[in-house]
Amino acid sequence: MTIWRTNYTSMHHIYRFKRISRMMHSPNGSVLLRCLTSAQTTEALRPFLFAVHPDFFGQHPRERETNERSLQQLFAYIDDLQTDKRVAATELTFYLRNGRKGAEDMLHYKGSTALKSININLTSSDVYATVRGVLESSMLSTALVDRYKQENDAAGGVFPRPVEWHHSYYEYTGKKNPNTKVHQRPRKPEITLSYWLKTNIKEARRKLASSQPIRDDIESLRRDVIRRLDLVDVRWDSMWDVVNFRACLRTVLDLCQQHATIMQNLRGCTIVLGDVTRLMPSGTISLGSQEVPHQWLSLVASLPRERAVLLLIPPMERHLSSLLGGCSIGAADIVTTTARSHHSTLARMVETIENESSTAEATGEGGCKEAIMPQGSLEGVHVIVEGTSGQQYMDYKGNLHVMCNSSVQSITSFLRSNSHQARELRAQHKSNTKEEACLIAGCLEEMDLATLTRDLTVTPLQMITCCRQLRQNPFKLGVTTHGLHLQVTHRYALMRGGEICIPWNWK
Repeated sequence: MTIWRTNYTSMHHIYRFKRISRMMHSPNGSVLLRCLTSAQTTEALRPFLFAVHPDFFGQHPRERETNERSLQQLFAYIDDLQTDKRVAATELTFYLRNGRKGAEDMLHYKGSTALKSININLTSSDVYATVRGVLESSMLSTALVDRYKQENDAAGGVFPRPVEWHHSYYEYTGKKNPNTKVHQRPRKPEITLSYWLKTNIKEARRKLASSQPIRDDIESLRRDVIRRLDLVDVRWDSMWDVVNFRACLRTVLDLCQQHATIMQNLRGCTIVLGDVTRLMPSGTISLGSQEVPHQWLSLVASLPRERAVLLLIPPMERHLSSLLGGCSIGAADIVTTTARSHHSTLARMVETIENESSTAEATGEGGCKEAIMPQGSLEGVHVIVEGTSGQQYMDYKGNLHVMCNSSVQSITSFLRSNSHQARELRAQHKSNTKEEACLIAGCLEEMDLATLTRDLTVTPLQMITCCRQLRQNPFKLGVTTHGLHLQVTHRYALMRGGEICIPWNWK
């Protein structure tokens, strides 16, 4: 029983015939005067392909190998014809399945396994004559290929449908694509700040008006929280909008009523409603806006114990500073940094330095347990001590970030080689911060904005660039900016509360 199957190999050969016929059209768009189109070539040779395809000779390995080799030579011959290469006469041998029946009947014949050997002489320099000769040698009908030739001759030898080359051909070869407009996607028009504001200002003001009662409620709740807990301040530092801020303030007030004694541990503190619940190395209390009240209460209840760790941080920082030539020491400004983790990081770094220094002194290689760099050599340099993973680097503020478990040699080499540049960047950052504050104040007054802030991912220098543009000619914006809440980020956005986000490098 013959099992007919279509697999990758057979599809590859069909695709090969299509590719050969497509070569009848030149890349510059001109149509070559050939006798067969892509579809015509494929259809004309289909009966022959079914008759000799190697996939149907699984039980005859010798004949299968012969057919596969001969097909490759036939494809190469037609390839050469289409690329105008010189071809040499070739004789090919094929085995046909069921030599007593035509290939057109193959699909309906299941009984016979007879194989017939034929020889095909390839001598023509014309595609039509070559295809017709292959069919005749296989005792297959040539009516279809003759009809195609007559139709094409009647059309003057020009194909009725020109073939367009895929744009990847031009990308690979570097040739000019005459149909560039067809294949290139239309470029989106550049969005300007004036256009975006004109398009969204009405909706922004509507959202601002609808959220104003929420803002008023927030300010009232904020004052109430500060009064009840005797706080220094309550700040909002989360990606979520004002509705979440109000919900967090109400939760704090509910905890004050339900757990008044525990909540008194917050007296005299600054609370930041942010992304993670933690006690920061600075002593600020961060409460995660997306966390449950139980987690807040657990942190607040542990504050007396955690504040004992806070008391250990300043002397540890001073000791590490004395070991590192008088630089100032700070904690990494990331959400995973807590007072306890910062103290642990400082202790780990001090231990590493003192152990390596003691080892060097004991082996006579020099070294001093009290200092590994001369006192005052790093004055004015700010060092951020981080955890055990990562690489040492310098940020845009001029802070030098070192890993607590790095070797003494690695730390000292990094600090010495970057101290000068770090001082310059630090001084420049202070200057930029002052200029940024002045420009923000100017924009608030001249544009009559309610607020003007920047995202944490936007640097002071980028904010300066944005504010300078805003102050140059605010009338070019084409809208009245009175009372708007503007935040400088990296993209345009309209928040649920009506806050408008604009990119710092707006056009």
